[in-house]
Amino acid sequence: RLLDVLGQDDLRTYVLSLVEAALIQQTNHELQKLCAGRYEIQHSTRKGRLAPEFYVIDRWRDGLLRKVTTLSGGETFMVSLAMALALAEMTRGKADIDCFFIDEGFGTLDEDSLEDVLEMLQQVQSRGKQIGLITHVKGLSQRVPLNLNLQKDVRGNSTIGLVWN
Repeated sequence: RLLDVLGQDDLRTYVLSLVEAALIQQTNHELQKLCAGRYEIQHSTRKGRLAPEFYVIDRWRDGLLRKVTTLSGGETFMVSLAMALALAEMTRGKADIDCFFIDEGFGTLDEDSLEDVLEMLQQVQSRGKQIGLITHVKGLSQRVPLNLNLQKDVRGNSTIGLVWN
C-alpha cells in the first residue's frame, strides 16, 4: 500500500532515511564509548538538496557544529571506526562481525592522533573485537604485538614473515 501511495522512489528514500537515522544513532552510541561524548553526528536535509549533509558536534569546543569534511585525520578515523562498529552492531543476529581490518592511511596522523587511535583500538579490542591494521607507519607497527611482514623481491615475488614485538 505504501508503494502505491508514495511511489517507488519516495518509498526507497523513506526506508533509507530510517536506516540512516538508525545508523547515526548507533554511531553516536559508539562515539560516546570511544570518545567520552566529545563527538556527535547529526545530519540535515535541506530542500533542494538530493543528499543530506553530515555534521559533527564537538563538545570540547562549546558544541561547535562542523561539517564532517572539516575533520582532521584523527577525528575522521574516530568517526569512521564508530560507524564501522555501528554497522557491525546493526547486523548482529544476521551476521556477527567480530574482526575488522583497517587501512585508514595512518601516515596522515600526527603523533597525538596516532596515540588516540591506538588507545581507541585497544578499547575496541577489549570489547572482544579483533583488529588487523594495514600500515606502512613503523611507529604504529612497532606498537602492535604481532606483525605480518610482507616483503617483495626484485622479481615481484612476496614472502611473509611474522614479527613479534
